[in-house]
Amino acid sequence: GNFKRIEKALWSGILMGASFMAVVSTAFTLFPGFFLGLYTDNAAIIREGYPKLLMNNWGFILDTANTVSTCCLRGMRYSSGPALINMGAVCGVRLIWVLFVFPYLPQTLGYLCIAYPISWGISAAIMLSYFFRVKKREEQKYLQEQHKKGWKFLKVTGIGTYHFEECQPEDVVYQLDYNQEGSSDKAEYIRMFADCGWDYIQEFFGYSYFRKRAADMNGEEEIFSDDSSRLAMMERVYK
Repeated sequence: GNFKRIEKALWSGILMGASFMAVVSTAFTLFPGFFLGLYTDNAAIIREGYPKLLMNNWGFILDTANTVSTCCLRGMRYSSGPALINMGAVCGVRLIWVLFVFPYLPQTLGYLCIAYPISWGISAAIMLSYFFRVKKREEQKYLQEQHKKGWKFLKVTGIGTYHFEECQPEDVVYQLDYNQEGSSDKAEYIRMFADCGWDYIQEFFGYSYFRKRAADMNGEEEIFSDDSSRLAMMERVYK
């Protein structure tokens, strides 16, 4: 249930993976003949393989975000979503490139291999967006379940340590809002949600925590009233 540590593991994994691939890619860029020469001594093959070597290795830096976020999602028991995203974003983009884009470009291996970093970049962007939506939903669910068990959420600190206090078991809905702009006028921001019955708890790394008794909820009420407001939240996350 420690979702803040999952998020920190995500960014740490991406940083380490990208750094490692940057070092490896630099070595392959500077000494392509040596590495390709491990497989063949044919100069023509080495010359043709060089563009693919560059595209694949530097492109893997983008794929790091996709791979790490996929692993984090699987750790939260979400495997179908990442699989479908990879099939659509990776395989789909490459098929589109080969069938509808590449025929109009110079017929070289370099242009063909451009599909790799493009597909990895698109897949990484979609996977990260999906990860944050899942993490937010699961964290809200976790806090609600704890309150039902008689543990009221107080705050989250440090590397993601949750603090609770014992209370009467009650069905309380928790929701998070990522809104750094709200920090510029915190009082007005909190009052806006208070007018709708949401109690402000704290802010942690840009996320504002709110709660509201389930009995006071207006159906499937959310602090984001429509799809455009949910999209606005995701846009604020990636600014």
